Parts: sequence; structure tokens; C-alpha cells
Amino acid sequence: MFDNMAKTFFKETTDGKTVYYGNGLLRKGYIVEDEAQKEKIYKYHKKVFTYILPLGILYAFIWGISGASWEGGIPVIIVALALTYQKKKLTKNLSLYEEKLKPNEVKNRFASAFPMWFVVLMVVNGTIAILFAVVLMFIDDGSVENVQTIALILFMLGLPLFGLGIYMYKNKNIK
Repeated sequence: MFDNMAKTFFKETTDGKTVYYGNGLLRKGYIVEDEAQKEKIYKYHKKVFTYILPLGILYAFIWGISGASWEGGIPVIIVALALTYQKKKLTKNLSLYEEKLKPNEVKNRFASAFPMWFVVLMVVNGTIAILFAVVLMFIDDGSVENVQTIALILFMLGLPLFGLGIYMYKNKNIK
């Protein structure tokens, strides 16, 4: 799955060029001249998805449960700056490609990066989290401290999971 996610940053043009879109829709891409440079960029994104993304999600969860003070955001900013710097280093000698990605290309690439079982799992887990949050709110009699906070966290996790899963399912089935 992480291989497919890393591959979404590259596009082969009709004239045989490999273009790297490290910023998605936001900016133009870079022409990757040789296979070694493409492999370096690919490995960078695979490492980000394999290690940084899961650790970031875990950190955000722990940070949120512990009260989410502004000081807790400092490591996030440091990691984001380090990742940006590393990406800049990788693209330093690459030529700019004049064409930006189109929104439909991004949707299709994003949806194709994940297997169908993962998309279905997102929808199911999102639904369960939302339903559990709603049930918690209705059975809250005040006897357990922080039930509303837990319900809110479940709802705020479940809603994006459900929405993103439906979005990806729709785009997987539309060609």
C-alpha cells in the first residue's frame, strides 16, 4: 500500500518524461531525468508514509488526549520543516515542468493508491466510531468523567474516516 501511495507523486508524460509532483495540485512538477533520482524521491515518500505518517497519527492522538497545548505543536512544526527541507534537497537540481496536475488526476491517483479492502475498512471503522459516539452521548448519565470528550474524539475520528472512505470508493468505481 505504501508503494502505491509513493507512486502517486509521479506521472509519465506522453513524450516519455517522468514528472514528480511533490506538492500535488498546489505547484508545478519537476522533470526527473534519471532513474536514480526517481528512486531517491520514491524512497523518501515511502519512508514518510511508512514511518512518519503512523507516528504522526499516534502523536496527534496522544497530544489530543493530553490536552493539546500549543507547546505540543512544536515537534510537529519541526518535523514538517525537516520534511520540507528534505524534499527541497531532492528537487534542487530538477527542472520545472510547466503543467500542473488536474484535480481529476489527483482524485484518481489518490483513490487508486489504496486497495478496496482498505477503503471498505475505513468506511466500516468510521461508521462504528460515529455510532459509538452517538450511543455514548445518549447513555451519558454523568457517572463517568469525560464521556463527552471521548464521544467527541470518536466522532471527530469517525467522520473523516467515513467521508474519506466514501469519497475514495466513489472515485475507485468511476473511471
